[in-house]
Amino acid sequence: MAFIFPSVRKERQLKADLDESYRRGPGKEDPGKPSVFQYYPDPDSIHSEVYKNKKMKVDRMEMARWKVPMHLRDYCAHLWIAKARCTHMANYAPWRCGHENHEWEECEMREIYERREEKKRIKELRRTGKL
Repeated sequence: MAFIFPSVRKERQLKADLDESYRRGPGKEDPGKPSVFQYYPDPDSIHSEVYKNKKMKVDRMEMARWKVPMHLRDYCAHLWIAKARCTHMANYAPWRCGHENHEWEECEMREIYERREEKKRIKELRRTGKL
């Protein structure tokens, strides 16, 4: 048996899990196994104040189809897809997709602000002993 580096083994396992989730289809996760992709907090966790009313506007299949980078699969992913679509249709001319780029950057800044506020809130709860 040939030696396989641990990183390669982990990458192969993640790919197998991803392929399995694609075969099952969107919304049909295996209940006994945690989701491979968990990029946004669980609504029942301590983050429920900020993320209670938020919904992902694109699913995993759509993000995979548009090759959204893993670090950008957040609540602004639908705007990144619109920006990527516009960039592709404009033959990568940077001046043609300014509006889509601005919308995506604004959403990302809003997300950063909300995360910062949530971190302050949790820190205050821990300091007062309520958490």
